[in-house]
Amino acid sequence: MDKSLISIIRAVPSFYILSAILLLAGVLRLINITHPLLGHHSWRQADTAAMARNFVEERFNILYPRVDWRGTSSGEVECEFPIYQFVLAAMYRAWGVHETIGSFLSLIFSLITIVGVYLVSKRVATAAVGLWAAFFFAVLPMPVFFGRTVMPEALLIAACTYTVFWFLKWTDSNSLWLLFLSAAALAVACLIKPPTLYLGLPLAFLAIRKHGVRALARPDLWIFAAVVMGSIALWYIHAHQFKATTGLTFGVWEYGSDKWGNWNLAGSWAFWDTVFIRRIPKLLLAYLGLPLLIIGLVRPPHSAEEKVFSLWLAGMLVFIVVVAKGVFVHDYYLLPASVPICYFLGKATAWGLSKDRHQARWLRAFFAFCIIGLLIVSLKTYGKWLRQESPAKSPAFQVAQAAWRELPGKALVLAVDKGDPMMLYYSEKKGWRSFPRDLTARFVATLAAQGADYILGVHKDFADDNAMGNLERLLDQYEVVLNNGSFFIIRLDGKNQKDPITPRTRP
Repeated sequence: MDKSLISIIRAVPSFYILSAILLLAGVLRLINITHPLLGHHSWRQADTAAMARNFVEERFNILYPRVDWRGTSSGEVECEFPIYQFVLAAMYRAWGVHETIGSFLSLIFSLITIVGVYLVSKRVATAAVGLWAAFFFAVLPMPVFFGRTVMPEALLIAACTYTVFWFLKWTDSNSLWLLFLSAAALAVACLIKPPTLYLGLPLAFLAIRKHGVRALARPDLWIFAAVVMGSIALWYIHAHQFKATTGLTFGVWEYGSDKWGNWNLAGSWAFWDTVFIRRIPKLLLAYLGLPLLIIGLVRPPHSAEEKVFSLWLAGMLVFIVVVAKGVFVHDYYLLPASVPICYFLGKATAWGLSKDRHQARWLRAFFAFCIIGLLIVSLKTYGKWLRQESPAKSPAFQVAQAAWRELPGKALVLAVDKGDPMMLYYSEKKGWRSFPRDLTARFVATLAAQGADYILGVHKDFADDNAMGNLERLLDQYEVVLNNGSFFIIRLDGKNQKDPITPRTRP
């Protein structure tokens, strides 16, 4: 057992406080945990859950991830390394395919991260700083929400945290085992998100601080780098072959257009306004954490190693600029910044509320006000996301359920969903996705010739005139299986031909 873990157990008060923090974090993350994958980032969750299900139902091999939006191809897709999806698939094989298992898996990784935040913060500062940092990670809206979604992000943040922790411990002991653990954790993080290589900045600082320039000649550190870079190269060379064979990709290497390398966007005011004025203060600081962050940054460091967190934030800034499009479109790309931010929040709060200092009463009141306000804003933001997960408010979920009940199990469908594969996932169908504006007569005829049997869609997605015109032509040209004013199912093989369909029921 790690000595730091033993120290937690021996320090009974800290152990009990950390246990209470973990309990609070668990309770918050359990809310709605059995709900369908709807609402905020439902598309990412549906893709993740579908990949795990396809591992179980088709090919249980981590090297061959498959998606539902495959058309008539095998479904193998160029993507980040699907380690989270494969672990989830292994749990599916043991307990059955239920996406709630994925939510519990993320919750476990999130709780592990909280312990890691405590350990790293305590290592470079004090136990009080570690407890406060763990507390903030337990309650801030972004770590809470993505600590129970069916996405790899919870594993990513855990891997980042323990990369730094084990590397710090290695500088104490020179243990090759700790260095291997750190390399493995960093490899996992970078396989999930390659730009996580920015963590090399704080790690290089630690290595040079420990061994000076001689660190550049140490064989163990070269092996460390080889493990990380070799893992990335091997997987992404392999994954790129799927793009060539099936044409399916998550746009991992689409420079300048999709996720990264969009310098025009990075230089625009809209980008900096969205990321640094609207998102980070609200999602990572709950507004009231902003003054605490500033205080934590300007307070004298507890140790020279505290620079790890400053360099972590600096690396995140580089990440934000390089992966500008990804950060601009997907707020969860900012999640790795939560760990260093929580450290500085904890550092400030431990100072402001320290019993060892005779702080002015107004200062204590200020910190109490900020903490209470942060909790209120966090719960309000989290509650807003939770309300979006109601099945009754999701016609896309309802049409998917109708398609699951009414359509043949092997039917190929076109889900018109503004890029959300959730309809394919919950209808348990394979096929295609498209945006409403693309639903032209030629496009539909082409897919019908390729084998598409049905179209699923939601009326509210066809709000603009061009999209509505496309829908009206389809409703007139093809057989309408279901059209209740909220959603529709259209059959593509003629108006008057019908296959016998036996409605299904959930077991």
